[in-house]
Formats: sequence, structure tokens, C-alpha cells
Amino acid sequence: MSPHHRKTVARIIAAAGVLGLAVGCTGSVGSQQNVHPDSSVDPGPDAGTGIDTGGNGGSSDTKDAASVQDVPPAVDVPPPTDAPPAPPAMLRMVFPISGVTTAATVSARGTTDGKDVTKVTVNGVAATSSDGFLTWKASVPLNSGDNTVTALMERGDQSQVQVSAAVARVASDTAIKRGKLLSGVTFALTGGSVDSKGTAMYMADANGDGVLKIDVATGDQAWSTCSEHGVPCGDGPSNGVPFSQPMDVAVDEARQRAFVIDGQNVFAVDLTGKGGPTERTIISGPDVTDSSYNPPTYAGRGSGPQAQQFGSMGYDPVANVIYAVDWGYGNNDPVGFFKIDPETGNRTVVSTIGHGGVFRQIDVSTAKGVIYSTAAYQSLLTVVKLSDGTKSNGPTIMEPQALAASDLLGAVFAVDKSGTLTAFEGTGLTSRTVAHVGGAGGLSIGGDLIFLFDGTLNGLAVFDPQNGERIVVSR
Repeated sequence: MSPHHRKTVARIIAAAGVLGLAVGCTGSVGSQQNVHPDSSVDPGPDAGTGIDTGGNGGSSDTKDAASVQDVPPAVDVPPPTDAPPAPPAMLRMVFPISGVTTAATVSARGTTDGKDVTKVTVNGVAATSSDGFLTWKASVPLNSGDNTVTALMERGDQSQVQVSAAVARVASDTAIKRGKLLSGVTFALTGGSVDSKGTAMYMADANGDGVLKIDVATGDQAWSTCSEHGVPCGDGPSNGVPFSQPMDVAVDEARQRAFVIDGQNVFAVDLTGKGGPTERTIISGPDVTDSSYNPPTYAGRGSGPQAQQFGSMGYDPVANVIYAVDWGYGNNDPVGFFKIDPETGNRTVVSTIGHGGVFRQIDVSTAKGVIYSTAAYQSLLTVVKLSDGTKSNGPTIMEPQALAASDLLGAVFAVDKSGTLTAFEGTGLTSRTVAHVGGAGGLSIGGDLIFLFDGTLNGLAVFDPQNGERIVVSR
């Protein structure tokens, strides 16, 4: 294998603070047994990226620490038999989605088409609205154990439609079990991204040299691809070019593939599930050589400057453009922030970095025409203009560890060293605390919600960006 593509686990762990976790159990608490449609459907397109999981974590949000005795018993209202499931354009429940919580209540919210809507109720509780039910919200108490949260919309002609989510309430984080988890695997999760609809999370894993998929609806784990010989992932090692140190993932839903950065290369992973030798291919970068694989050499692709080692990435699905930041390698300084054409593999440098550059996690806002970036040991974000590469100081945040930008929500989200998840909103990027987390693997946005793999929780958590309420979808 070429020197740039060697396994450097100790170095990467020191630089990025990868999430290492052992998985050996399975569980099923929550929505996989729910017969009603899940509410996590059909939001607008959005994607986030990149993590740095070196934070020390923080305490759980106080809402999640509520005792199971601090409210009267809730009434789990069954959905009316004459109310059909609603298409999301008609009625959508943004939050909660199906999963597990430790909170005594949940703030349900969502949208309707606003056409002659006379009321929305959630488990019999009347929702409030200030815009004719284009948006609505209601606070609903939860019983200990399984709950069905059902939003029912009624029109002036008394026709009704509904959407539901299955939310299990447990006493503590240690009691949360959801999804069929891979057994016999120790992960080293580095970065990742959720798809725009919030249906699947894809995480780069440096131990299995692959991409872990977490199904949001069920919590189940599965390999999208895995190339390490010593990991039990079937015929994965024979399915194309091997990975060495995958660092981050971005999802190209239109083409059913995921992009993965690893060393000097950008790879593509076929997400159709057909497997075979084209499951992993080189999108951009130099030749990859490893004598333990057949064939031992895979041809590089694209022209332009080469990075020393990519560490984080973002993706513009409309323009079909990849953005990535070079971390440097050993004594070799990072080259810069890159723009990469996945169709040709060609690379251009948007903004140079050079000696002393310690930029780490990035995401792109195409609406604002900028890349947002963290930098090691610096308590602010850096803003890089795509038009001319100029850099400027962004908002302050104590040693940010993870970053995700959302044009749909009009915000940049970051997790600081203490585990505080902060939203920076509006033209002035005004800060607002959203929640406190124990780690921030794969911080990204999908379905109008915040997804992250919490290293302290050892599970995939979903947060409502409006109030910080949490649902755990896989653990």
C-alpha cells in the first residue's frame, strides 16, 4: 500500500478522537413493532457532515432525566379506525419519530397543507397553531413503557387523516435498547451523515474499514460495505478497492451511493446492496495498492493537486460537488480546502492552508456560498468563501468538536468540548443552546432534525432543533 494510505490508527485517534465501541447485544424497544406509519417521512433535502469526537461529553438534557412518576398516567389513544394514514404533504409529524425516550412528556410538532384544517389533536390533546395549522404543536404526557403518539387532523368537512410514532419511555439511558445490533464487532466510528429524509445514518468505521448503516425506523445496524479481512462482514473484502482509514461519509441519494474520504482518496460506495467488485470504487485520488487484496492495485482517478490526508467532507447534491479539507500528514503541511467533481475526479483548491493549519471538521452552505470549519484548539468557527477562498472568523464556541450546516433550517450546529450542542442562526449567526450530549459522532441534519452518534450513550440520538428534546433510535 502506498505510504499515504497506510493504517495510522494511533495518529488518527489522537487527531480526531474516534468513537470506539464494542457491540455484542441486540434489543427491541420502540417502534419496530408499531403497525402505524412512522412520522419520519418526506422532509426537504438537507445533509450534514463531519465529526470530531474528542469532546469530554456532558450531562444529559434535564428533560431526559425526568422520573417516571412525575406526571399523571398518560392516555395512549388508539388511532380512529376511520382515519386513513396521511401523506406527508397533507399531514406530517416532524417530532417525535419512533424511538425511545427517558422524558415524561414529548413536545409533538408538525405541519399540514393548511387546506380548511379545523383542528389537530395529538393523543386527544388539542394542538396549538398561529398560522391556520400550517404548523402545529402539542405537549403530550407519556406512560412508562410503550406509547403510540398519534396526530389526527380534521377538515371542515369532518374528514380526518392521521400519522403516528411509537415512543417507548424508560427510566434511564442504561435501559434503552432498540434495534438489532451487529455482534462481535468493535467499532472505531469517525464521521458520518444521515440522508436528507432522516431514514438512514451512515458512519465511517476505521476498524472494519467500511461504512456502517443504521436504519432509523428500526434501529438495526448493517454493513453498507466492509473491507477489513479480519471483520465478520461476509464477502465484503472482495467487493472492490479496500479502505485503509475511512474518515467521513456523505450521501448522494440521487445516485444511490455514499462518498467516503480516506487518505488522499475519495471513494464511492454503492448503496443498492447488489455487492460485487464495484461496491467500492475510486472517485478521486491516486492509485491504491495493497498486496493482500485481489487485484492488488486499483487505478487512481482525476487530475489536480493532491491532498496529504482528507479528514472531513461536505456535499452539495444540487451541483453534485464534494468539498473536503486536508489535515496534512506527518510533517507534510495540509494543502487546503478542496472542491472535487465526482464525475471526473478532478480536484481544485478553493482555499490554501499551508504550515500550521489545523482545520478539522467542515460543512458547506451553498445558500451562503461558504464552508464552515472548526480548527483544533481554537474557540471559534472559520468561514471560507467559495467564490474566492478568503477566510474570516465566525462565531465563537469553546473548542468545537463537530459541525453541521443546514440551509433548510437556516442554521449551523456545533458541539463544543463540554458537549453543548449549539445552534447559530440567522444572518448574524446568533447562538442558542439546543441540548447537552455525551459525544458527537456524525453530527448531521435530516428530516428537519439533528442526528448524532453519542459516544457516551453508545447509540444514535435524534434531537428536535427547536427545543433539544431527544429520541434514541438505536442502542
